[in-house]
Amino acid sequence: MTDINIKVPAVDEAVEVAKSLFEKLIYPATEEVGEAIKDQFTFWRGKRKVNLLIKSHEFLKSKGLEAKHIPAKLLYPILELGSLEDDDALQIKWSSMLANAVKDPTKVKQSYPEILKQLGSMEVQILDSFYNGYVISDENNKKQMKLFMEKVSTVFQITPNETEIIADNFLRLNLFQFPSSDGGMTIGDSPVLVRNKKYLEITALGIDFIQSCKFE
Repeated sequence: MTDINIKVPAVDEAVEVAKSLFEKLIYPATEEVGEAIKDQFTFWRGKRKVNLLIKSHEFLKSKGLEAKHIPAKLLYPILELGSLEDDDALQIKWSSMLANAVKDPTKVKQSYPEILKQLGSMEVQILDSFYNGYVISDENNKKQMKLFMEKVSTVFQITPNETEIIADNFLRLNLFQFPSSDGGMTIGDSPVLVRNKKYLEITALGIDFIQSCKFE
């Protein structure tokens, strides 16, 4: 039997390959320009972390609360993902989430940083507008709060297609669901969810997530 020698790259070699690829991706023209971009990225990311922490401190101070330990697997995702955000409105959401996690670590679920990462500025504005009662059917009863597609398009001056794409993302993240056929079709005792392009219903996860991004 003949031995077959398969050459496996050493760990150091693999790291060098990865490093080389990264450098090619980040360097647009010359090494000097690439280094400048990399340094600037590191600076701004660090600056955003500082701003996130400062704003969270201000939120806590406004309620007379002191900073305290929160689980690392919740703290690090908020800091790391939040430091990538350059939109002012979204930076506030990251700071609010961190302050809420300090106030009550059980309030912010471990999946929430990942959900917030997948939302854009427009989507966050729509969630706030929804929560404040501008694009729902009954602002006095949060259990009956429905997100109306036509209202979203009108209030935010976006096309029905753009509204539908945002709605699909909300559905994907399970922040909203299709309306249930209460009094209609059921499977056993459970009402069937019916696809409806007119409005969506908020989920328990959706309400809890929105509240985790608002420091009140």
